[in-house]
Amino acid sequence: MHDAPRILLLGNSHSEAVRAAVGQNDSVDIHWLKVKDNARFGDLGMEAAETRVQALAPGDCLVLMQLGALHNIFGLLNHEQPFALIDALDCAGAPAQLIPRQAMRAHLAHNITKNRVLSRFARQTSCQVLHCMTPPPKEVLPPPAKSSKAYRGQLIAEAGFSPPPRRLSLWQLEQEVIAEYCTSIGVTLLPPPDGTQTTEGYLHPDFYAADTTHANAAYGAKVLEQIQNHLQGAASASPGDIPHV
Repeated sequence: MHDAPRILLLGNSHSEAVRAAVGQNDSVDIHWLKVKDNARFGDLGMEAAETRVQALAPGDCLVLMQLGALHNIFGLLNHEQPFALIDALDCAGAPAQLIPRQAMRAHLAHNITKNRVLSRFARQTSCQVLHCMTPPPKEVLPPPAKSSKAYRGQLIAEAGFSPPPRRLSLWQLEQEVIAEYCTSIGVTLLPPPDGTQTTEGYLHPDFYAADTTHANAAYGAKVLEQIQNHLQGAASASPGDIPHV
């Protein structure tokens, strides 16, 4: 039995904000998961990650930060054919293809549910499993430092960034779908921590990292505090109130 639960966090690039906030806290083990052996980024492969997951005690906590990038993949930059969800007409008068919200929702759900990393890890431990939602989009994005800067194969300077309401709408829809998926596999989704969003729902500027999509160490500290508060709340609940994974 540990004095405090050990936290194993397996994530993507967004986990780096939490790593920057942790410092010398040896009860928190954070890794950028290398889902594929030939992945360009990551410091821990799947086999090594599974070994760490299986070593967790029932009182420990597995935190995942794997899902939540599709809103950027689909909507960070302008498309050759501008689009808007029917409930987010934000194309500023430009001709646009209107996509039913339910059609985009189904597309997001298809891509999210085929990701087996969450369910794979959740099956391998008896401890509590959490998933942290990625930070909401930034309302104001910095211009690319170089004209050759690209995102997902598109030159940012040529395509330009999508309007903020479109990016926010996609993120909100993705969070909704991820919450449903997490519930279906017994994982608790943690939304962005309190105080990190503007009244409109964007990432608050106090938590901007220097690039277009990531949050900073101050945001990572809020996420860590949120995880620890959640664990304290679960520990104080009666055994029958604590969800089983």
